[in-house]
Amino acid sequence: MAIPIILIAFSNDIEGQFLRNLADEQKKIHKVFENLHEKKLIELRVLTNVTADDIFEAFLKFGNRIKVFHYAGHAKDFDLLLKESKTSFSIKGFGPFLASHKNLKLVFMNACSTSIQESVLFEAGIPELILTNKPINDETAVDFANLFYKGLASGKTVAESFSSAKH
Repeated sequence: MAIPIILIAFSNDIEGQFLRNLADEQKKIHKVFENLHEKKLIELRVLTNVTADDIFEAFLKFGNRIKVFHYAGHAKDFDLLLKESKTSFSIKGFGPFLASHKNLKLVFMNACSTSIQESVLFEAGIPELILTNKPINDETAVDFANLFYKGLASGKTVAESFSSAKH
């Protein structure tokens, strides 16, 4: 049986707005899942300075093994603002692509004001979403992700993990 993958994609420094805590978020998420990874219960794949091509290549390579997709970086409306992109990366086109990955259970967009993407992702059939409805502080985003994934790694449901992290 194939080991499920948690795909984490980090993008930074778009339009001169450097997110100094992305490295910390990566380190904390890795630490949360380290034990499960060592036991070969999950595989953690991390993409840094991610481009649209990097994301598509990962999904094409790992296909239905991807259970969770986590994006951390900048976003605006329906777009993920990726490193070195001359144009935006629209979730409107990406949502249906994600829907083709039937084992994808959770999309976590740890970026400012991503709740506008909810309808596209929900209609694409993504069962569980974590999005933001306003700009968020970088440190708060890292802390929330860390607490959320600690809950998930300990066996809590997405809803329970979200509630714990929120409080």
